[in-house]
Amino acid sequence: SNTVALYEVDNKNLPIRIDHSNKSYIEIPTPKKCWVNFLHNFAPVDQQLLLKYQPGEIEYFDTNRNYFRKKCEYAWQGSSSLNYFKKNWKIKFYNEDGSKCYIKIGEWIPRSQFHFKGDGMDVTRIKNSGTAKLIQKLYRIRGYSYMPWTQKPYDMNNPSIRDRFDTGALGVIDSVPCIIQSFDTPLGRYHLNLNKFPENFNAYEDDPVNRVFAGSMPFNENYNKNSVEELVIDKEGADLPDDIFRVLGNLMDWLISVKSDVSAYKEGFDTRFDLDNCLDYYCLVWMGDYFDNVSANFMMPTYDGVKFYYMWYDMDRGYGFGSGALADTYRPPTVNNTFTGHGANYMWQNFELAFADEIKARYAELRRSGFISVTNVETTFRDLFNRCTPADVEQDLLYWWYRCNTNVPGKYSSIQQFMCWLKDRLIFLDDKFSYIE
Repeated sequence: SNTVALYEVDNKNLPIRIDHSNKSYIEIPTPKKCWVNFLHNFAPVDQQLLLKYQPGEIEYFDTNRNYFRKKCEYAWQGSSSLNYFKKNWKIKFYNEDGSKCYIKIGEWIPRSQFHFKGDGMDVTRIKNSGTAKLIQKLYRIRGYSYMPWTQKPYDMNNPSIRDRFDTGALGVIDSVPCIIQSFDTPLGRYHLNLNKFPENFNAYEDDPVNRVFAGSMPFNENYNKNSVEELVIDKEGADLPDDIFRVLGNLMDWLISVKSDVSAYKEGFDTRFDLDNCLDYYCLVWMGDYFDNVSANFMMPTYDGVKFYYMWYDMDRGYGFGSGALADTYRPPTVNNTFTGHGANYMWQNFELAFADEIKARYAELRRSGFISVTNVETTFRDLFNRCTPADVEQDLLYWWYRCNTNVPGKYSSIQQFMCWLKDRLIFLDDKFSYIE
């Protein structure tokens, strides 16, 4: 197939090293890049069919010379992304007997379903996947201090990954750059994602305590369950039962009750949140102006039904990249409404008042360590971005040309351009948080 040809050219005609097609469980090292070939020619008639899972087959190749061909079901993934020519995909892998084929990529938890993100808001910039890599770096720096999603009591007699000290859960998405095509028709550059599945937060259906909430919801009196979901294995879009939503609702009711009482907020904070987790989240949101991850695109796992953790998802805004149907609104480096752009948020407005000194200290720590710096962000982003060739990017721009008009400030065409934005942003934040080198 042409995918094979593309694979061989990109890898200097190296032969396939291992064919995993006949394995019911596949475990492979994390590749720098992979290729996926849909063994199906998509036609206009497929448009409505692909809103639901369809049976098919795909081939997989990667830079470590691993290969497999598997039965699968695939469909378009997402909501707003369905408005664009280039779609996101979700794929379930199966063995010949119809059982799920679990695939473990590097340190990821084994999964039989993956998402392939087209990053429509993120072409040429890699902010979403790049930010996830930054967050993973920070988690490694912090160790296990505030990451209950990684921890289980170690049982030397039980080989199950769920009973090791490290569950394998990352608590954030992770990505491998991927080129997708349908036989000889290129579909573009994607990211194979370990996504917001509950297992990636150490939440399982047989666990009555560990729950993960996700969605976009105002942290004020207007909260409701209509825009929130609980991550449940293989139950996408399931309605949230009232009794489960109450777990999150109790937190919201408390935030409302202390909205005008900073002392009461601070007194009850440690019962309901982790200060280290919130300080890191707060400082990173300010760094990149991730305004869309304040009341929207949040992940909130709880492991006892009382204390919640702020987690990241869908980090495709920021670095001057604003909102709008084509995300072409520019936000300058001095924008100061990062935490207030979505209206009243009783969590963060009181956080700023209750922990002003701790915020300045944490920002200074992250600056002095080099974590919040142009060098760290650019190095992290470029490492991921450069795994694809210029030809890959040029092919992708055929789908997203209107997002790369350099005459519009918000439509940056290079990482270097929004690193210039970040340089000015840090000057603004250093003054805001009274940081002196």
